Amino acid sequence: MRPRMCISLVVTGLLVAPVVGGDVVVVTPTADSFCRQSATTRSYGAAGALCVAGTNSVNGSGSARGRFDTMIKFPMAATKTAFDAQYGAGNWRLATAKLTLSEVDQPVNTIFPRGVGEFDVIWFSNDNWTEGPGTPNSVVTGTGTQITWSYLSAISPGAVQQPLGRFQNMGVFDLQTFTLTPSAGLAADVEAGTVVSLRFSPVTSTLGFTFHSRNYGNPDQHPQLALTAAPRLPGDMNCDGLLNNFDIDPFVIAIVDPESYVESYPGCSLLIGDMNLDGQLNNFDIDLFIECIVNGCRN
Repeated sequence: MRPRMCISLVVTGLLVAPVVGGDVVVVTPTADSFCRQSATTRSYGAAGALCVAGTNSVNGSGSARGRFDTMIKFPMAATKTAFDAQYGAGNWRLATAKLTLSEVDQPVNTIFPRGVGEFDVIWFSNDNWTEGPGTPNSVVTGTGTQITWSYLSAISPGAVQQPLGRFQNMGVFDLQTFTLTPSAGLAADVEAGTVVSLRFSPVTSTLGFTFHSRNYGNPDQHPQLALTAAPRLPGDMNCDGLLNNFDIDPFVIAIVDPESYVESYPGCSLLIGDMNLDGQLNNFDIDLFIECIVNGCRN
């Protein structure tokens, strides 16, 4: 058994903190921005707050504010490095994902609406966006890949969007944590060490959920994505978290043509099929693999 490692380090965009029962990797954004349906070309990427709001949202004075969506980008390279060190490259999978946001229930700037309601958090496949330099008090027209309502509307039809959960804000000035349901896209990004883009879209028409961005002065109130990993199941050759008949074909491919297996199942390790734990995948693993498929693996 691989000895457990207690990791505690801080790097750009990443905090790793030891917890009882396993290590949690806490990631902060490298980019975030909101955009407004009523200001289609405006950039707000340098603002100290983010917002998701419904079409009928209003501010503290009762003035209509309309719909806001938010995009947040989290880097995953250091997360992969940390979990590779913990479990071995390719020998882990994403287990849990929790998002913590710092709500501002009574924002001072009147651009931001207020109101409790539901919103969706969505994994967004297109990472080709930037946050831009604008703020509510600095009128900047977004250009290129800078997030504006127009640019988000343009890239959304071609993007894969997978729901991670529907949530409700509390309407209080406090940190709030939302447990996400990892989608295939989210898991693939984390396990490959690439980038995770999240989109926040309103469900309730009167929602006005404002929360601190990565540009806010207090880093403790920046958005945070807390991730945990779990060891891959021995013999789970298609890396879907289960050991069953669907693992037979990839196991055979891994034995006969390892290069084809690596190409067909990126992010999966050949050593997942090392059933006798001798550090190699070969014919001596076949009988144990069959035993696990037929009767279940024994400790």
